[in-house]
Amino acid sequence: MSVPFPRTQLEEDALDAPFGGRPANQWGVPARTFIENVLRFLSRAHLEYNRAPSRTIVVAAPVAVVVGDVAYYFGAAQLDGSATIGPKSLGSPLLIAGVFAESGSIGTRVKVITHGIVPRAVSGLSTGAVRDLGVDAALGRLREAQVGDVIVGKVDTAGNALLTGYGSTP
Repeated sequence: MSVPFPRTQLEEDALDAPFGGRPANQWGVPARTFIENVLRFLSRAHLEYNRAPSRTIVVAAPVAVVVGDVAYYFGAAQLDGSATIGPKSLGSPLLIAGVFAESGSIGTRVKVITHGIVPRAVSGLSTGAVRDLGVDAALGRLREAQVGDVIVGKVDTAGNALLTGYGSTP
């Protein structure tokens, strides 16, 4: 019985180099080590990715930005990676991208929280009851949602924000 394999045919009791010079139906040390390393990497990556309380991207600041500014997409080609991400002061934005987690001057690389938990130190929100999270269109900052605001998540009692799905209009 043979099983197709790149550049070889695996046959029972036939010696095969990818399996450490052992018969193909018996796993050799190099093959077992390789598979264990792949599984170790995948499990570690899965745990690290899912343990993070928020997701961030790093962008070059087109203008000076301040912690807590809402980040917007500017430009028509946002799907091919060529769109500019910046604060409200750049002009008429297309979509909300997230919240700046770091301050920076023009050209510095800063983190943008795209979804997940935004700590109170970044959001600048007050403590209180659980409420909807909105964006102040005039200032480009997060705030407790008001009539006409785009709802972008929730605020907990400690003032931490949870960014969820965004509306399509800033």
